Amino acid sequence: MRLISYQVLDQYMEFRNETNRSLAAKAGLSQATIGHLRSGARNSCRPVTARKIAFALQVLPESLFVPEVTTLSLTAHAAPPPDPHPPHVTDQEPPS
Repeated sequence: MRLISYQVLDQYMEFRNETNRSLAAKAGLSQATIGHLRSGARNSCRPVTARKIAFALQVLPESLFVPEVTTLSLTAHAAPPPDPHPPHVTDQEPPS
């Protein structure tokens, strides 16, 4: 998930009177993770991490994060490639 902006995270943390240490403890994450997101050193995290941060700040995850679309996620939902050896079709009827 991509952080909307590190400033938004910082504002929510200030509103809730949370430090990097206190939010990390509530969310069950490292202080480094919170600090990197809050400072802008990182701008994305796993969905589970985003949910933990949002829950600890008592906000919806969508208030802080947006989903990231990657080529991997696009290919995972793409149609399968065509069969390189399709069955041979003839005009003859099968034998009875």
